[in-house]
Amino acid sequence: SVLFIVPTIEERQIFINSMTYYYATASKFDGNNPLMNRKTGGMYLELVGISAEKYSKNGGDSTENADLISSVGKWKNYALDYTRKSIDTNPAEYSNWETRAQVYMGLVGMGFKDYASDSLYSLQKAAELNPLNYELYYSQAQVYLVNGDKDSALSALTKVLSINAQHIPSLMLAADINNQKGNTDVYESYLKAAKKILENGGQTNTDVYKQITEKLNATVPASSTTETTNTTETTH
Repeated sequence: SVLFIVPTIEERQIFINSMTYYYATASKFDGNNPLMNRKTGGMYLELVGISAEKYSKNGGDSTENADLISSVGKWKNYALDYTRKSIDTNPAEYSNWETRAQVYMGLVGMGFKDYASDSLYSLQKAAELNPLNYELYYSQAQVYLVNGDKDSALSALTKVLSINAQHIPSLMLAADINNQKGNTDVYESYLKAAKKILENGGQTNTDVYKQITEKLNATVPASSTTETTNTTETTH
């Protein structure tokens, strides 16, 4: 058997600190290198995540909490600054906008919802440079949901499925949104489409397949009961 050792949060922070230092140093020597700026911005985002994680696990030490909040603000600004530099250097490079979008999405995922519009803008710019990357539209859908805009989320998912009709996460998300909107028939159709794709791919033992099957089975009793009642009434 293989033994996996999960690093502690302190060990992760030491590693990320080292990598951030190396990339930031490289960026100082070559400030116009978009790759180095993207890498540095990504590392600072990792530091934001670690500080936020430590804050969530903290027992309530007000002094430590204040330090962590300060760190989150500092690392967040550095992450945004470095990814902005990469775009300023070459605004026509897809990877620069993709990384910028990833940083914004990471911040939104950590609770900085004010960056949702910036995230959508960066995703749109990335999509203009790489319109066939369906993951960008899937990310857009997720951000739209943060804003509570289900219709725009569904529109983005439609773009995903027009490029890759077998993208299971998009089918699942589209199903859930339609279920929330009360579109039961559409909800079931998306689930059935995802189920069929998994069956064709021999992935019937996966957790996703089991989840889809459970959701579909949950819709059966109500319709079965209705059919039974109607049949009984017709007979009598």
